[in-house]
Amino acid sequence: MKVRRPGSESRGLPLLLMLAVIGQGTACAGGVPAESVGTDVRTSRLDLSYAPQGGDAAAADPDAADAQVGEPGPGNTEAGAEASGCVDPIDWQCIDNSAAQRCTQGHIEIRECGESETCDGGICFPFCPVGTANCSHVLSDGCNVDTTSDPAHCGNCVTNCGDADCVQGACACASASQTATRSPLDMYIMMDQSSSMDEATGSGLSKWDAVSQALRAFVADAGSAGIGVGIQYFPIITGGWLFETESCDVADYAQAETAIQVLPGNATAIINSMNSHSPYGNTPTHPALKGAVDHARAHALAHPTHTVVVVLATDGEPTECDPQDIPTIATVASTAAAGTPGVLTFVVGVGSLLTSLDRIAVAGGTHSAFVVDQGGNVVQQFAAALQAIQGQALGCTYAIPAPTNGQALNYEKVNVQVTLGGAPPAQLGYVETTAACAASGGWTYDDPVQPNKILLCPATCTGVTGDATAKVDILLGCTRTVTPPDTHH
Repeated sequence: MKVRRPGSESRGLPLLLMLAVIGQGTACAGGVPAESVGTDVRTSRLDLSYAPQGGDAAAADPDAADAQVGEPGPGNTEAGAEASGCVDPIDWQCIDNSAAQRCTQGHIEIRECGESETCDGGICFPFCPVGTANCSHVLSDGCNVDTTSDPAHCGNCVTNCGDADCVQGACACASASQTATRSPLDMYIMMDQSSSMDEATGSGLSKWDAVSQALRAFVADAGSAGIGVGIQYFPIITGGWLFETESCDVADYAQAETAIQVLPGNATAIINSMNSHSPYGNTPTHPALKGAVDHARAHALAHPTHTVVVVLATDGEPTECDPQDIPTIATVASTAAAGTPGVLTFVVGVGSLLTSLDRIAVAGGTHSAFVVDQGGNVVQQFAAALQAIQGQALGCTYAIPAPTNGQALNYEKVNVQVTLGGAPPAQLGYVETTAACAASGGWTYDDPVQPNKILLCPATCTGVTGDATAKVDILLGCTRTVTPPDTHH
């Protein structure tokens, strides 16, 4: 007579437990004893046909108990499965990391794993050292997968890196990594040559001579090599010597006197151009700035991988050509900065009547004007301003490299990696626009639809520009890491 224990439990199930030792020196693989592994696996057979109803009513009748337990037969297997919820077939599943269970012929069967094993996918596997795994689910294979370098099982058994490499347990595109190169920089300088530029500075030079000297030094400096520079002046005098007047025509200022070309090749042309001019006339700031941003934008459209900026150098307030109010002039700069492609406006002010220039600079996306003190060394200050503009404009804008394998670039499989201060490389998260940049940093494209350049978020850029050892790499071939939206932004 079988013994019924309605009060006993096995892993939380009030079932009749019948333990049977399969045998010494065996282990289970996929539910079948494997003689070669040498593990003592105990299998518990739980008869689900016992499902007491109404408290201990069934327990009061031993004969009834005998009729309800034992090998499942007609009438009791189906009823037992329905009462327990065990419906054939349910293959081996892990209960926890130490045991598995399955439903077979209306019974729940439980398999205990050995002390040096863990349950995975319903199978008892040996524990594998860190960095290894058994991914075939074949016990005889052992821990034969190196999850630190296997791209098909990177970090675990389910992560497949595709065409990417697996580096230290993480998918990376080390084989397609390229050191980032900053986007080429082009400057269009709109130079004030109004009569007030003839005033003396603290060094005795006129403002015009001091600024000319600084610009000549800048274009000839080896540190400026590779930058594109072009120049135009305001006011432009039209009408001949009998009818001379300052031009208010934007189109005049949208034509460069010296076209944007790369230094040092263009240095002589810039220097000769400066030497041929001298101060004269009033200050038509609005048409000069509008012509400058129009020219810069046209150049940027023709050179989509370049960063193109306007440098407005002036010594005072607008005095010619309407509109002359600063808010309207600032709108010219803000519209250019927000355009596609965007053109930033840097402002260099020489003198003391410069309170409005910051507003133009801020509108142009460059935070504040560079103010050159007329009573100090104007040559040094103006040269320093141009160098600072060079650094800020180049900033953290990088060219998108072409794949080395000659294939078309998938812009959704581009990642940016930054190394700072000798720390391990850190992969940045992608954000849709610069406006979405959070305090944690990241990167984006200049145009999400037709990208030409990679832009680092301000927080990341600050870290890169402030670290002389910083290294930026572009990784091609891996699905990009995306930074979740900042809901508090």
